[in-house]
Amino acid sequence: MPSASHFISELVGRNFHPLLDFNYKWRRSSRRVSPTLKHAEAMSQAVSLEMAAHWQPTAANYLGQVTKAVIVEAVREGVSEEAAAQLADLKKPAMAEAAERLLADKGWLPQVLRLPNPRSDAALAA
Repeated sequence: MPSASHFISELVGRNFHPLLDFNYKWRRSSRRVSPTLKHAEAMSQAVSLEMAAHWQPTAANYLGQVTKAVIVEAVREGVSEEAAAQLADLKKPAMAEAAERLLADKGWLPQVLRLPNPRSDAALAA
């Protein structure tokens, strides 16, 4: 039987990878969800895949690839407003490394890797 890591790599490689364009701020929109994303979300929910248990943002895999504004927003969401404010004046490499330390073991995920909240999706459809 394939391991969980194999399943995750296949899921990300075939479904999420085309959506991960870190040069632009990606936002989920109920009006513009691609069939690929819908399929990936259905698969993730079917196996109760919680990406926070298998992935953490690092300077190498995410934080070094996005803009400074995205890094600050990630720290604001995952840690606190005060922690985000402390990063504001750092240069990008130092900011990415500091954010990696701050976000370690916090369970923060970029929007594209988060499972949708069924209640919020139902509210959007109404």
